[in-house]
Amino acid sequence: MKVREYIKDNPDVTITKVKVLGKDDVTVEEALDMHIIMSSHNNPEDSSIVELTVC
Repeated sequence: MKVREYIKDNPDVTITKVKVLGKDDVTVEEALDMHIIMSSHNNPEDSSIVELTVC
């Protein structure tokens, strides 16, 4: 699933961080079209806060 689709399907989720594998300089627009390989819920009190790893 791409980041753009994830946001559309999960409007109540707050993405706090996006880690991009294999690239250093990525624009937000480029990141929106990347594929999610992992999502992490690092806040045990609020499962709506996630970090995404994309490529």
